[in-house]
Amino acid sequence: MNKPFFSFLVPNYGYNKFIFDCFDSLVNQKTSKDFDYEILVCDQSDLDVFDKIKKDTKEKYGDRIRFVHNDIKGVLRARHTLVREAKGEYCIFVDSDDFVDNDYLFVIYENLKKHNFPDILIHNFIKCDESGKDDPNLYTPFICDEKYLMDFFIYSNFFNEVVRKAFKRSLYEIDEKVDMESVICDDWLLSFPLMMKAKSVIYVPEIQKYHYRMNSNSLTHTVKFERAMKNLAVHDQYLSKLAPNNLQKKIFDSQIAMTYVALGDMLIRDKTLTSKQFKEFCNNARDHFYDIDINDTELYEMSKNHKTIYKLLKNNSYWRLKWIFRIRKLLH
Repeated sequence: MNKPFFSFLVPNYGYNKFIFDCFDSLVNQKTSKDFDYEILVCDQSDLDVFDKIKKDTKEKYGDRIRFVHNDIKGVLRARHTLVREAKGEYCIFVDSDDFVDNDYLFVIYENLKKHNFPDILIHNFIKCDESGKDDPNLYTPFICDEKYLMDFFIYSNFFNEVVRKAFKRSLYEIDEKVDMESVICDDWLLSFPLMMKAKSVIYVPEIQKYHYRMNSNSLTHTVKFERAMKNLAVHDQYLSKLAPNNLQKKIFDSQIAMTYVALGDMLIRDKTLTSKQFKEFCNNARDHFYDIDINDTELYEMSKNHKTIYKLLKNNSYWRLKWIFRIRKLLH
């Protein structure tokens, strides 16, 4: 194979039942004479499981998929390893329980070419149920004026997901001192350095060829109290080093608030969670906030749900928060 233009990067742990749906969609991509691509998987399973995944994959696809093994657990570590091993000019992350349309790369390439190969291309995605059936009720594609793209990224939870980005490998950097094993909500920690370093970012909302599977057995649906607490601390460690200025403080407030919301959504699913633990989790998140007024950030108006949760948290209204998370659980 010639040097690939794209690198599909797949972090994986365990032999999940959707893994070959993912691999099928990546192997069978429509290409052209203008580009080639590679598929790279970083697996963090025990060696016997890893060997079986690798053996079964080779039997089905030959040498089309390249594997690396990493003993250090954590999706952030896996993503970091994948980018270091990648050979493509552009990197694209794909979760191992998701899948893409067979013309996904072709459409991405045509749009990169149309816009003079920007540093980052962001697209929409489609959420589907566990069977792989697309459900428009799970997600409404977001559209915004391109001149507000960075504002929405910094102050809201739009455009955080790394799986909706094709980015130049040369942009990638990460703080090696971050406790990568403990990170769950890693997307923003990866996206922020990419977005800040990029000289050109385009958003093509009409591209909806990535299928995001709502997998009830994924890590984000199985988080426990201790992991959630550790994750808040890691985000604090990482974000507090970004830039010691007022903008950074506002970024920190908005992102730690959204991390708290994401973790709360996951944590409330744990039936062993006690009221004392939930209060400790809320206290921990509240203590991380910088002392600035949320009203100073106009774009929080775009995310009223997060704004409500943020205010309740700062006012110690934990019993109301618990009910909000339970209601959100029923709605998800």
